[in-house]
Amino acid sequence: ARLFDLTVVAQPDPDRPGPEEVIAETVLMDSGRAVLLVPYVQTTPLGTGRAVIAWDGSRAAARALNEGMPLLHLAKTIEVLSIMRGTEDEQSFEGCAEVARHLARHGLKADVHKLHIGPGQKVADTILNEVSDQGADFVIMGGYGHSRLKELVMGGVTREILDTMTVPVLMAH
Repeated sequence: ARLFDLTVVAQPDPDRPGPEEVIAETVLMDSGRAVLLVPYVQTTPLGTGRAVIAWDGSRAAARALNEGMPLLHLAKTIEVLSIMRGTEDEQSFEGCAEVARHLARHGLKADVHKLHIGPGQKVADTILNEVSDQGADFVIMGGYGHSRLKELVMGGVTREILDTMTVPVLMAH
């Protein structure tokens, strides 16, 4: 996978456990490249009309953004999404404006959208709800900003997205 421009991996079907469960995570963590994860229920070709970039300002998010540039050039609309809890995440939202400027330098127009969530609300659920509300065709985001062990023990956005995604997700670590 290290020498491919893009590796496409199917989301494991929860009703049919198999080796796919570890393939996605292993390729994401070890390939050094972006991975396009496709929901196991996907039966149609990849749509490219509407893109959502889930931006948290992390190294992984920046990597996914830039590796996803060829897909973004196919999109008709691009939304840069920042999800915040309180004021500590305000820098992440300010970073969204920088992302929009970065995309503009590549000839792409993006809308910036911030969502505030409260205690008990999950970031992954909020991303997937926004994807549904916007009719997005795919998501670009960083994966495993925390260690896999921490995500396994405490839960995490990457793990939840991998388990419950409804559209293809391009991730990079």
